[in-house]
Parts: sequence; structure tokens; C-alpha cells
Amino acid sequence: MTELIQVGCGAKKMELMRSLTLKTALVRMKLKPAETFFVKRCYRAQALAGAKEICASQREVLEKLGLPWRVLRSAEDRNLILFYDVDAMSRVIDDDEKWEYLSGCGYDNRTVEGTLDSLCRRFEECDFPHEIGLLLGYPLKDVVGFTCGQSTPSYRGSWMVYGDVEESLKIMDLFRRGAREAERIITQSESWEACVQQICALKLALA
Repeated sequence: MTELIQVGCGAKKMELMRSLTLKTALVRMKLKPAETFFVKRCYRAQALAGAKEICASQREVLEKLGLPWRVLRSAEDRNLILFYDVDAMSRVIDDDEKWEYLSGCGYDNRTVEGTLDSLCRRFEECDFPHEIGLLLGYPLKDVVGFTCGQSTPSYRGSWMVYGDVEESLKIMDLFRRGAREAERIITQSESWEACVQQICALKLALA
């Protein structure tokens, strides 16, 4: 992808844009409801010491991605950002079993924005709320198994698998195939628009 953003931080912004494009590709394909990514507040971080906002240069990159996003946590020199797809997120919330689990974690507003508000609140309450796994596309049984501290996982891969492994392995394989295709597209595309169009056009399903 050669036509990115050519102002401000220059190469650093291009590097960030490429990383974020790859990292969020599965969300753009609607294979994952959401994805998280640490973003430096500024490549000249000392200039923003103590600030909670990301710098204008980084905000420009995030907005150019064209995906909704939320800051989940601010650290001294970086922010944890959640990128999400509204439709895919809605499917998680509309699943009664998943919403029952989220409700047990203190989620009380069954809308996308309400769920994200609750998630941000949970990040203030604890170091890392594990129910976020549902919003990252992990199976409910694996999120429950990990959260409840079940003794031995059935499989260790992109996440800990508990109980029957078939469904989880199929989802892992789907995510790997999607990431592979996205990297190929990003490497070969000459423009941002072409890159996004090709990624969004990909139709992958569980094998």
C-alpha cells in the first residue's frame, strides 16, 4: 500500500496506518466484532507527557481508517484502542446467552454504545476485563472457561480453548486465513481505497 498519509510524522504515520489496516482487517471483513491495538499517543511522546489524548497526527490516522473506535485505557505513552464494527457487535449483544454473561459482568444497556460504555467502565474497575473476549470474536465457552479459571485448557492457540475444540479451531483457522489474505492485499495494493475495497469484498467462511 503506497498511497497513505504523507504529512506530519511521515514514515511513522505510514507505518502506523499499515499496521492498523492489517490489525483491523478482520473487523472490516465482519469476521470479528472488534479488535484492540496499542497506539502511541505521539511518536514524540515526551511532548505529551501526562496527557490523555492522542496527538492530532495519530487521530488523523485513526479517523482515516473509517472504523468506529474507542479509547479503552490510557497509559503514560500509549492508548489501548478498540476498533469495532457496529453490525458484528450487535450480533454479539443480540445473542441471549452472551448477553446473559455480559449482564453478569455488570453490563446493563443492551445497545452497542451502552455495551462500549460498560466496557470502558470495566477497564476502570479492573486491570483487564476478560469478557472482552466475546467482543473479539472468541467463543463464549472459552471466555467462560478462562474467566472461571478452569484447570486445564483443551488447546492453547490464539486463545485458551476449553471443552470441545472443533468450533474454536475452526474460528482460529478463519481468522488466520483472513489475516493472510489481508496481508497479501495490503502488500500488493497501490492505494488506500483499493486496499479497503478488496478487504471488504473478501468472503470467507468457516471451513
